[in-house]
Amino acid sequence: MRSEPGEGEPRPLGELRHLIDEHRDEILARWADACRADPKAARLPDHELLDHLPVVLDAIGAAVASGGKSLEQAPDVHAAAHALARLAEGYDLEDVVGEYASLRRVLFGILRRHRPGLVAPGFEALDRAIDESVAQSVSRYAQARHRTLQALDRISEVSLGVEDVEDLLPRLLRVLMETVPAVDSAAILLVEGEWLRVRTAIGLIQGRDLEYRVRVGEGFAGTVAATGKPVALRSAATDPMVQSAFLRQSGLRALYGVPLLRGSEVVGVAHMGSLTAYEFAAEDLLLFRTAADRAAMLIVQAKQRASLREAVELRDRVIAIAGHDIRNPLQVIIQSIAMLLKRQETGEEARRDLQRIDRSARRIAGIVSGLVDYMQARFKNVLPIEPKEADLLQVVRAVVDEVRVTCPGRTIEVESSGDVRGSWDPLRLGRLVGNLVTNALQYGDPEAPVEVRLAEKDADSVLLAVTNRGPPIPAELIPHLFEPFRRGPHAKSEGFGLGLYIAEAVAAAHGGEIRVRSDDAGTVFEVRLPRRAARGATGG
Repeated sequence: MRSEPGEGEPRPLGELRHLIDEHRDEILARWADACRADPKAARLPDHELLDHLPVVLDAIGAAVASGGKSLEQAPDVHAAAHALARLAEGYDLEDVVGEYASLRRVLFGILRRHRPGLVAPGFEALDRAIDESVAQSVSRYAQARHRTLQALDRISEVSLGVEDVEDLLPRLLRVLMETVPAVDSAAILLVEGEWLRVRTAIGLIQGRDLEYRVRVGEGFAGTVAATGKPVALRSAATDPMVQSAFLRQSGLRALYGVPLLRGSEVVGVAHMGSLTAYEFAAEDLLLFRTAADRAAMLIVQAKQRASLREAVELRDRVIAIAGHDIRNPLQVIIQSIAMLLKRQETGEEARRDLQRIDRSARRIAGIVSGLVDYMQARFKNVLPIEPKEADLLQVVRAVVDEVRVTCPGRTIEVESSGDVRGSWDPLRLGRLVGNLVTNALQYGDPEAPVEVRLAEKDADSVLLAVTNRGPPIPAELIPHLFEPFRRGPHAKSEGFGLGLYIAEAVAAAHGGEIRVRSDDAGTVFEVRLPRRAARGATGG
């Protein structure tokens, strides 16, 4: 039933208001259908899409009846709350204004259909009321968005360069507390198995309750963690959900908690409380949720970095122990094989077996030496070397002879021009040459030779180039070639992926460098070596 205009309402305006009341459900339904064209709106359930719009529509109706004066005298908090809710859903300002444009079209369409003869002042009042709602929504949206961006900037600022979770949490909590002026306390609890434990607290509870923990699913924080949804209390000190004795004794009123999420997984809970307010403003809740979301991402990243550091440290300890404990008995095996091979009574068949064992043992020794070199390079930045006068051609020939034994049937060509003598560490350079040649054999065309060329670059330096024919190295892999524990996708043998890393470390220890060229004609690793390397270089 349509009500009559109230006292003091101009009849056309009062009639327009009652028309809006009469067709309220139709207006909301048509507006919802119009909004569903936007993908952001399409994913929202009906109650979240409508949100505050029913009461916004009521406020517009009242404003129409008063000629627009009611909104001017008492701003519509529901229009502002609607804008804040849309901000939380990821709407842009243009999207919020677009919703009001849809509402305007729906209203005018229904009014023209049901009251085509309604006088112009009614439509003017409706226009004015909608515009006032738009203005209030835009204003609150802009203010809230500005505060949110400021808070996110502060979070990024305080977390910059912080690697440890224990250092990060107090910084994040201070920013979370700064975002809402009415906050007297704040805390972050992280999930540890089936428990939530307070990891940092500030304000009222600073220094207290730091050993407090609660099971997931129990108490206030446990309920937030179990449901994965925010929880708000108006009187925390008397609410049975609050289990912390200190919070109950403190007289805390408003308490608001949000889950810290990694995807759908709850990694913790952040909550804020107030001694004076029974509830926080809508924009403060939105701000706290948004800041907590960013904090959750940073906490997860910090925990992942910590786990990675622990894994790397464990790996390095295992490598160091293995390298030390394996190398000595392995050398005993290699020396014993050499002695057996020298004996005249060793038969031909036994000699072949010993040679196979010798090749395998030397390959293992090479892997172990690579691991030891990696450890030295990793912790000292530059490998320690002991330079002495050496002929690079002799070093190369000795290495190539050993490689030929382990790779029968492959062709390795060696060429040299000019003076290639200098002061180097022959053992380290042997590792460099061996790694580059082995790498070329692994990735090159098995029918094509591997070329090792030496040349005098000038009076102060020598060039070593190792070339293989075959498919070029993909451009995206070249920047990562010298990283440890990386192997190409087409390697023809197993290994740790340390060969090029160690080769580069040896070159750097001598003050040299390695460059790579790769195209359809083949791949070249070119090493520039100064003739004089500093004795005992250790890097820093």
